[in-house]
Amino acid sequence: MSKKTILVIHTLAVRRNWMIDATVQQQVDEVTRWHTKERGWKAIAYAQIIAQNGTKAGGRDLDGDGDFYEEIGAHAKGFNVEGIGIALTGGLGGKATDKFRDHYTQAQRFALWDTIYEIRKRFGDLEIIGHNEVSAKACPCFNVQEFLAEGDPRTKPITAPAAAAGAGVAVLGAGIAAAPEWWPVAALVAVAVIAIIVIRKVRT
Repeated sequence: MSKKTILVIHTLAVRRNWMIDATVQQQVDEVTRWHTKERGWKAIAYAQIIAQNGTKAGGRDLDGDGDFYEEIGAHAKGFNVEGIGIALTGGLGGKATDKFRDHYTQAQRFALWDTIYEIRKRFGDLEIIGHNEVSAKACPCFNVQEFLAEGDPRTKPITAPAAAAGAGVAVLGAGIAAAPEWWPVAALVAVAVIAIIVIRKVRT
């Protein structure tokens, strides 16, 4: 088994709805056909493919032991021995500066994070990059470092409108509590002045 020190993210460069009704294993089988029959490679280039619905399936497994991550891949020149290649379904016509959401689903976002957790648990805190960081390509059609910096959205607290409103009331209450002792008297005087003005207008 080769020592793995880097995870390289790729795109399949297909339409967002490509084989959308198929299983992820059927997608893997089709990409395997591309790579073996059309390109003459030994096997599919990637260790794993993540489909639009977030399901995942292993790819390259030359020794047939079911361990896809250990294989020497064929996905990024100069990084195939120490690298693990993961490919996302989608990305056709994309640019390196695109956003993840431009080509992929939220289910794929979660699944990619799950794969990152799984691989790092096994191989340690290995480096994670996009193919476009080591090659003059758009692949995977988003900025992987930006993706990582944004973090897993499932671990971030989401402020609901009701919660936000409650926070606003709490802030207002805190402001009143911190007001000077003479604040209630000043408020009553202000109300009295307004009342006098209104009465005078009504009489005229």
